[in-house]
Amino acid sequence: MNRVLICIDCQNDFITGVLGSEAANAAVPNIRKLIDEYMENDEDIICTFDTHFDDDYLDTYEGKHLPVKHCIYESDGWQLDKRLKNVEDYQNYISIYKESFGFDDWKSFYLNEYDEITICGFCSSICCMANAQIIHALYPETPITFVENASAGLSPEDHAAACQIMRDCQIEVVSL
Repeated sequence: MNRVLICIDCQNDFITGVLGSEAANAAVPNIRKLIDEYMENDEDIICTFDTHFDDDYLDTYEGKHLPVKHCIYESDGWQLDKRLKNVEDYQNYISIYKESFGFDDWKSFYLNEYDEITICGFCSSICCMANAQIIHALYPETPITFVENASAGLSPEDHAAACQIMRDCQIEVVSL
């Protein structure tokens, strides 16, 4: 089976930083398990990086609705969580910098060539859900799985709602 793991915004600011939570911190060991499994099986891993710039974030549409400076390019909060860092040296690793909730060029990754797409990360009700929906719209015949205990939302209620919406949209929601 040919699979790809997509880790959405596994950055310090969403785990231990300004938008972090105990639930996000608790999800990191499960993300680590997924990364290790995919590396062991020589499968592809894509990590997205929420990327903002200090000089204009609060003036952006997102900044006006989420007025918390986060994931400022090259800051500590923008960095991948240290427990996941070795993935950056993996031969089948790709990083994507995105300035909004959803990455707008998934089509260039030919995700339809995979038998399965697995998604995890942060925040489930924002960037995970946006990217899962974009990918599902582009590749409606490719199975997508969202790993709920390798993810977290801004609150437990947001996370539960995101998982239900993904189920409703025919994205399989599983736990490790």
